[in-house]
Amino acid sequence: MFKVYLDDETEPAYESPVMTHATRNILVDVDVSSASKVRLVTEVGIPEGGEAYEEAYNLADWCDAKFLTDNLAVQEALPDENFFYYTELGEIPTLFDTVDVRIDEEHTASFHVEWPEFTPDMFNKASYQELEGRVTGVKDTTVKAKVIVDYDNAMLDPSVLDAIGTYQISEIFDYVPTPDAKVDIDAMEDIHEKSTLLYDWTSNLLIENCTTKDYGFHYGVYPDPNNANPEYLIVRAPAIQSFRVRGTVGSGGNVNQSFTFYTSSDGQNWTEFTNYEKTADTSWGAWPSRFYTGKDLPMGTNYLKIAFPAGNTWQFNLNEVHINGGEVSQEGTNTVGLNANGGTLPEGTSNRITVEE
Repeated sequence: MFKVYLDDETEPAYESPVMTHATRNILVDVDVSSASKVRLVTEVGIPEGGEAYEEAYNLADWCDAKFLTDNLAVQEALPDENFFYYTELGEIPTLFDTVDVRIDEEHTASFHVEWPEFTPDMFNKASYQELEGRVTGVKDTTVKAKVIVDYDNAMLDPSVLDAIGTYQISEIFDYVPTPDAKVDIDAMEDIHEKSTLLYDWTSNLLIENCTTKDYGFHYGVYPDPNNANPEYLIVRAPAIQSFRVRGTVGSGGNVNQSFTFYTSSDGQNWTEFTNYEKTADTSWGAWPSRFYTGKDLPMGTNYLKIAFPAGNTWQFNLNEVHINGGEVSQEGTNTVGLNANGGTLPEGTSNRITVEE
């Protein structure tokens, strides 16, 4: 447990819950403006429903501790500008509570973000909103969070897509800090807070930290066991236009097997997407790696399913997913759809045209 005491007070100004090696780091933000002395104390606690660890294993770190004024001059805040937060109708979204800030050319630090009070009625219709929060301890610095309410219905609104604009998002699955360890994605309770892309997956997917290996990747996702026919992972992003996926396989007979890709507008109805290129990546590593590049995805693609070949477990890894997306209609034009009675377009062209007003 972590405690903060001010001056000679016997009651802590801050007290953390009992933390273990598996507990996510916690931001400690204490007002010390009226104190002349601060004590940082760690104590052995007993986890709920468990027992205290042996003393030799009770290690604790106060990381990046600092005193801050209310008006520290900095260069800029560094939020992830391509991270979308999703929420349902009438639900208040969970947003990031810290942000990295560039203090000067050589120093960055993490600061607390203070959001205004949100109410459920702010999120009572399908929409896209950019919510603004204040970085505490920093002079005149704010950050924005991009929130999509009622995702599937919001994607039907052209004004939402215009407001979102174009973007690029990458996923490298770096969520397992311990080398050679592997964790079931289902066991990662905060995975949707860490990843804006990961939406759904079959129950057997593991993420492995391979940073000490010479496999040709740092983190890999694979099914174990592989029995869902197929095992898959689904990513979600607005109006996906193209993707680039990196996969690595063992050097045995499965080298020429491939992922299978499916697109969907609603996450329920799927169409196989076969118009992709598969190229070798020989930049490093003992195992063969491949890039799968898909362009010109069907209009209205808001979900991408990546299916694993049947029968393979650790020999077939998903390592990276890169998404380009967003649609912006041109100012001064109207979008016109062509139905069966409205003519045809040349093969390979879009099923939408624009005409000047």
